[in-house]
Amino acid sequence: MEYSPYNLMNFESEFALLPHLIHSKKTIEHIKKLFLEKNSVIADGYGHKVYRCPKCDEFYGRFFIHLDYDGGCFEVKYRCPKCKVVLHPIDCDVVEVDGGEQKAINLENYPCPKCGKYSRKRSF
Repeated sequence: MEYSPYNLMNFESEFALLPHLIHSKKTIEHIKKLFLEKNSVIADGYGHKVYRCPKCDEFYGRFFIHLDYDGGCFEVKYRCPKCKVVLHPIDCDVVEVDGGEQKAINLENYPCPKCGKYSRKRSF
């Protein structure tokens, strides 16, 4: 309930949620403008995602949001704090856990940011 579209679109409250999830003031102002001037709506699938830098292979957790409006759409773009290149959200597999579905990331599909190897298994 905390991440309901209503709570995400509430910019006037002292408890405004989106500025805590997206730290760029410029991006927040752009989103606010899209809501006010373009009557944008939040598409399904918003929430926390894992992003990866295509240059240094480092992983980051960021808040994903996609807005639709007449004549276009908008998604927040994040940059790697080290490399300054645009981060890419990584795909999740849907797995069954205790009778329910859960998203999981197969880290073996991505190289280690430190050594560059694809195996994430520890060797003792």
